Amino acid sequence: EKEQLIAVLNQCRGRRKDAAAILRISKSTLYRLMKKHDLLDT
Repeated sequence: EKEQLIAVLNQCRGRRKDAAAILRISKSTLYRLMKKHDLLDT
């Protein structure tokens, strides 16, 4: 799951809206998954 998130975010150059669309999840779900896997910029 973490690797897929990283790959899609890299593909989208960090654009979370585009990454969420590719993954077919909401932006809030993407944010929650990023937080779960410690992928958020602080």
